[in-house]
Amino acid sequence: MTELVVPVPKTVSAAYVVPVPAPMSTVEARRQTDKAVKSRLTGPLRMLTAEWLAQGAVKIEVEPAGTPPPGLLDKPHFGTPGQRAFIAQPGERLAQLGDLLAPSGR
Repeated sequence: MTELVVPVPKTVSAAYVVPVPAPMSTVEARRQTDKAVKSRLTGPLRMLTAEWLAQGAVKIEVEPAGTPPPGLLDKPHFGTPGQRAFIAQPGERLAQLGDLLAPSGR
């Protein structure tokens, strides 16, 4: 039998972009993340995520978003036409974003 040796990195990096309805500090973003973990996750996933946040294994950073590069929003794999229109008009639709991010109650 031949063995396949696959290198496994010690850490894995990922970034998630989360639009928010209004500018906020990194401290407020951490508070909101902690609140979301406690209210939306359960069981081992909730415990592990909360532990990672407490240990600083997961970093929460805030930075203002700039305008997307020209032509990016024309690509069909970049969301639905409605989502692309929403992103293309950042200043005009921030009030609606809070409604989109609010829990649906399901």
